[in-house]
Amino acid sequence: MTFFTKVPLSLNDTNFVGSRLQDKELFIDKVNVNFGRVRKNRINLSVYERGIPLPFACGSEACATFGAALKLGIIKSSCKVNFEH
Repeated sequence: MTFFTKVPLSLNDTNFVGSRLQDKELFIDKVNVNFGRVRKNRINLSVYERGIPLPFACGSEACATFGAALKLGIIKSSCKVNFEH
């Protein structure tokens, strides 16, 4: 699941949202939660990974966030993805 924000989220914000979504019946096997912020053709990404808050890197989530941003028209072409904590 990917959210795009206009402002950086704090560690408390990402942990709060990520942990709450883990408890939903809709996600029986839990869910990775991505928080992306696009600036100058660059995605700054934080990931809450199925109970492992904020891993240092997650290639599959970087690709998923890039694909979502491209499909939504938030970015137009290739870009860099930076992980934030």
